Amino acid sequence: MASALPTKYAQAVLDLLPNATEPQLDAVLSEIGGFVAVYNSSEELRTALSSPAVPVATRRRVVDALVGRLQLSDLVRRFLLVVVEHGRMPLIGEIESSFEERMNERLGRVMADVSVASAPGDAQREAIRERLSAATGKQVHARFEVRADLLGGFRAQIGSTVYDASVKGQFDALRHKLGEVI
Repeated sequence: MASALPTKYAQAVLDLLPNATEPQLDAVLSEIGGFVAVYNSSEELRTALSSPAVPVATRRRVVDALVGRLQLSDLVRRFLLVVVEHGRMPLIGEIESSFEERMNERLGRVMADVSVASAPGDAQREAIRERLSAATGKQVHARFEVRADLLGGFRAQIGSTVYDASVKGQFDALRHKLGEVI
């Protein structure tokens, strides 16, 4: 969960897009994410955009140059200029995360972190997403991670809720029940 300041910046962008469609919001998130990736990849860039010793006019020129190279929209350009002018560039990663959270809330979707025993195929990924969507009543987007210790099945976390359909989880539940009986 993002802190208050990144949340305010993220919400400000969303407020500028009251009627945006899912693809439009996804495009804005992708653009912000692209900028964040470049920002995080260079210590010199982070210093140049974050240091109060660098004049605001110089920081604005750097942002404009990056926006041009990355071919970002005017909305994202204006947003990044506000962030850099207010000295909030060190928070850009948190702002991106908060924007994604708020966007997903608006669209009625949730992000699931899914651990699987082996790399799933497309059909298996879709089946897991559908099962989680049925359980949550929301559109589920999933990030998959392979964890061989699960033995089989999957384990998903959405927010603070864990859905455990793994073989390891079933063994653990059985071990717990047997422990209660003995």
